[in-house]
Amino acid sequence: MPSLFTGIRHDPELRQVADGAMWLRNWLPVDVQARLVETCRSLLGGPAGGYTPTVRGGGKMHVQMMCLGRHWNPRTYTYEATRADHDGLPVGPVPDDWVT
Repeated sequence: MPSLFTGIRHDPELRQVADGAMWLRNWLPVDVQARLVETCRSLLGGPAGGYTPTVRGGGKMHVQMMCLGRHWNPRTYTYEATRADHDGLPVGPVPDDWVT
């Protein structure tokens, strides 16, 4: 399967938004951005989708998290094949068309 990013001509405008943080304006065409959003929303709502993580001290984060390929466990600060800190479900794969 071809990558979602195959054949894209990049003409980014590089802008620094903070120390060490850059915005690559125009890096992805709008249609590719829309497809990424659609896929992300679908994955977040699916099995092993988004959840609210709990960190080491027991506090709940204020975000929905979903990992693909490997799961970042916010309690142990390690990567795992399952969401051991939440529901034990296996981590979903990175979508084939995201891999270049």
